[in-house]
Amino acid sequence: MEADGTVARSQELGGIIAALHQLPAPGGLPLEHGPDAFPSVLAERIARRWSTLDVPATPRQELPTAPHPALLTAAPPDLTTPSLLHLDVRASNTIVRDGRITALVDWSNSLIGDPALELARIHENARLPENGIDFPDLLRGYAAVRPLPRRTAECWRLYLLDAAVMLAVVFTSEAPDAERGPLLVRRVAELAGADLARVVHPALRTAML
Repeated sequence: MEADGTVARSQELGGIIAALHQLPAPGGLPLEHGPDAFPSVLAERIARRWSTLDVPATPRQELPTAPHPALLTAAPPDLTTPSLLHLDVRASNTIVRDGRITALVDWSNSLIGDPALELARIHENARLPENGIDFPDLLRGYAAVRPLPRRTAECWRLYLLDAAVMLAVVFTSEAPDAERGPLLVRRVAELAGADLARVVHPALRTAML
């Protein structure tokens, strides 16, 4: 499949993600990708990535202590109908032809879990212009297909931290960026300690219990 250079519309993309979340979760995946492992996988990777930010080049004084693992595993809801999550939704992972999205590629980060985690990851990805996401438009497209998942503020905080810590690791260690690295570390600190309603897009606040 080849893209033709046209840009994906965020509202269409939101509808596609919502339709994905409505499909039955596939079976036969490794245990670590399944719904029962979802909270522990999330807690482990946040703690692991958080620890990698503790390097001399990172402004560690701006980063609080990582949340306790017990708090992390307690935040996600019990999932009666978990969904397949792509978890790397951005412009470079869409194939667009004639202005329509024909494929979503690069499923290396996928797992089975809470659809709200997907939206939290998209929320943080949308903060980077090159990802080509208009977050309010994407949520409108999503809500046209299925209701937005409503979660507690602490659950959203956990999911947003999962995305923010990942991005901070990318821009401090994997693809170091002298400007973005410190900014993304500060974003982790912001999400960890602030009144969440002040640091997320208003479009997401409507989904907070």
